[in-house]
Amino acid sequence: MASSSGSNPQKIAVIVSLLIASVTFLAYLPSLRWGFVSLDDLGYVTGNPLIRSIDLRFFGRVFTTVVLNNWHPLTIISYALDYTLWGLNPFGYHLTNIIFHTANTFLAGTLAFRLASLSGQKEDAGGAIITGMVTALVFGLHPLHVESVAWVAERKDVVSCFFFLLSVLSYIRYAGGRPNFYFISLGFFALSLLSKAMAVTLPVVLIILDYYPLRRLRPGWTGALKSAFEKAPYFILSIALSVVTLLAQRGAYVDLEKYGFPARLASALEAYIFYLYKMLLPFGLAPYYQIQTGAAFFDPALLASVALFLSITAFCLLTDKKVFKAAWLYYLITLFPVIGLIQVGGQAAADRYTYIPGIAPSILLGAGAGVLSKRAGKKPLSAIMAVLALALVVLTIRQEAIWKDTLTLWNHEIRLFPGRVKIAYNSRGGAYRELHDYRRALEDFNTAISLDPGYAMPYNNRGLVYRDAGDYARALSDFSTSISLDPRNAVAFINRADTYKDLRDYQKALADYDAAISIDPGNSFFYNQRGLAYSYIGDYARAIEDYNAAINADRRNPLPYNGRGILHAALKEYGPAIKDFSDAISLEPDFSVAYRNRGSSNMELGNFGPAIDDFTRASMLDPSDANALLYRGMAFLNTGGYDRAIEDFKK
Repeated sequence: MASSSGSNPQKIAVIVSLLIASVTFLAYLPSLRWGFVSLDDLGYVTGNPLIRSIDLRFFGRVFTTVVLNNWHPLTIISYALDYTLWGLNPFGYHLTNIIFHTANTFLAGTLAFRLASLSGQKEDAGGAIITGMVTALVFGLHPLHVESVAWVAERKDVVSCFFFLLSVLSYIRYAGGRPNFYFISLGFFALSLLSKAMAVTLPVVLIILDYYPLRRLRPGWTGALKSAFEKAPYFILSIALSVVTLLAQRGAYVDLEKYGFPARLASALEAYIFYLYKMLLPFGLAPYYQIQTGAAFFDPALLASVALFLSITAFCLLTDKKVFKAAWLYYLITLFPVIGLIQVGGQAAADRYTYIPGIAPSILLGAGAGVLSKRAGKKPLSAIMAVLALALVVLTIRQEAIWKDTLTLWNHEIRLFPGRVKIAYNSRGGAYRELHDYRRALEDFNTAISLDPGYAMPYNNRGLVYRDAGDYARALSDFSTSISLDPRNAVAFINRADTYKDLRDYQKALADYDAAISIDPGNSFFYNQRGLAYSYIGDYARAIEDYNAAINADRRNPLPYNGRGILHAALKEYGPAIKDFSDAISLEPDFSVAYRNRGSSNMELGNFGPAIDDFTRASMLDPSDANALLYRGMAFLNTGGYDRAIEDFKK
């Protein structure tokens, strides 16, 4: 390959990276059939009113809204575009993730080829091409990356990495004598930061590239300061985004008193080696690695990890091979934001954290393959690569399968860590409840509570099961326990309020609705529920105020339009009522109750034809709706259709 003077190595490298990217796309096709899962997909997509309309108001809100303790407006914009195209069909969201990962695979291969060429392999173009090919293969098909691709809520990884890689490639062109690419690189970096905060390490990555393989970093502090000064705009963006992230996540930081400093330090020290281990042996990958309390400093696994970490660091410092120094430093720096020194959430580690940091080990492996091809020949290397590719494809497809749905996901977690991970039992219990398997749901919620009696959510979820069964006393007790454990748990307040409403204890219900709204004043559903309670006690003025607030909070929520329409109809304001019901139907075309309500208002105005059409549609959507048939029968009576009226009354 290197000796072919007529060939264009860069063109060949592009073609090879495209081929690997295509294989990657095909390997992820099974996930197009997967649904959403309970792990954050609700907050980002299925329950996120922010993505339901794209207008000027949307762009104002998307840059000022924190979603699940994170600020990444560009990722939210991508969800909004998906919603415009696909609604809540998970197919489109998975497709977007796969497309970004496919593009990243191509870019990773291209970057590896460029770096290999810059590092002295210009004379060995074949080796540089192999470096790019193996890098693309490992990056695109490594099962560690499945979490970032097959999980809709982790869109931020693939989008941020896309612009991260474009920024690095543009910087290399700038360093090669193209000044305009400095600003292009800076622009891509800004887009990467707007997708996920983990990209904040890129300025240091560029300094590492200046050291090797660009060789722009002069020896001594003067050279380092000059390189850092050149990166000043990058650092300014990084610092700004870091401040925003710290503010956004301030409510999610884990208290040292809760987990203990030893556990946190142990998690940080072990993480670097843990991720390397998983890169080499990607087995037993889990959606959630729960941090363990009470970790000992003399734990054998911790001591072994520290010893290995120090050994690798010493080797990289002592060797004269700059490639090892640069790769190890890149790995340390890019993983640092999520290493656990500042703990967000209860996870000790996460597969998704390796998405950007894993690029350096992939390139290092690719470079090794390039050297091997020169020494051992291409036939042995081809055989090794074929086996590697097949193994990665099989492992990736297997790993994809666990993200099929919520129940599959948490069954996998519990198989790996039986009786250990409270969030797994709580989440699986929620999946069983949605399937109306209340016995198994209760078992899982009880297990979650036994693992951590101070964990608020399983009490709330168990209360929902009791409420479904009509056991209001136990339901109220569980909601109250959940609130006492987490006074900021707005969902538990809402659930307790709904239970009080079912019991017609409206004063207590209203007090809980007030508490929920004070915690989350932008939640459309909360205002809708309080408006419903006000309507039950006949306070129509406050009910309409709440429905208006619900609509302002989320103009694509059909419930408050329907609720407000009911009040207009009760006040004999049938014109505004019909408009509200029509708006609800336009937002949710299968909203059977809104059709029935609109039919009733039309009938009051003597519009029997449209009323009959609405009642017919309501009955088709919900054949068990006896009122729709009753009202249609009455409409037929008013139009002289006695036989059809009798038929409806019989039904």
